[in-house]
Amino acid sequence: IGEGTTLVLLNGRRLAPGFRAASVDISSLPVSAVESVEILPDGASALYGSDAVGGVVNFILRSDFEGAETRLRAGVADSLDEYRVSQAVGNSWDSGNALLSLEYYKRDLLGADDRDFVPPASIVGSLLPEDKNYSGVFTGRQEVSGSVGLFSDVVFTKRDTYNFGGRTTLNETAQTDNKQLSATLGADWKVGADWLVALSGGKDSYARPEVARPAAG
Repeated sequence: IGEGTTLVLLNGRRLAPGFRAASVDISSLPVSAVESVEILPDGASALYGSDAVGGVVNFILRSDFEGAETRLRAGVADSLDEYRVSQAVGNSWDSGNALLSLEYYKRDLLGADDRDFVPPASIVGSLLPEDKNYSGVFTGRQEVSGSVGLFSDVVFTKRDTYNFGGRTTLNETAQTDNKQLSATLGADWKVGADWLVALSGGKDSYARPEVARPAAG
């Protein structure tokens, strides 16, 4: 049913769409920052609106992590290498918690001539673009009284991609530099029983993507 029909949440709050506002770039979230993922596969437009026709995915960030954690991952294939490095630092105390997670991801460009199933006369230059992604997440919470708390979530990502001859109808080269910053600050109040009142505000900042497309050869 197309992109943008599945609502993506971070700690129960909406995430802004990524590049070209087509859909949320969930790859910008460092894996080390995620505690669990909640999925509602059925349509939830009655609760969240038309952007949840395809369901809801809610990423829950780690709230009780203490210490430091380093993750390294590498994948190797014919003419293609992939690397992911992440570092998480967190602390929790009686009245709150904080977590900072940083991640770097790199995948090499996979040229069409590196695979035998692509005809030699094909104008497709690459099957997968070169991808470099720098991302970071900060999440924190502080109880200011027995029933009132403050919370904040900040997500930053910078993605650099390079692709040549990636279209089947136009042998072009494209290089993209895309930056995005999303920040949320809010407060909640435990009214009583199972009732919770929350107020939050968010700010999304986009650096205009720099896209270079040299003339086709």
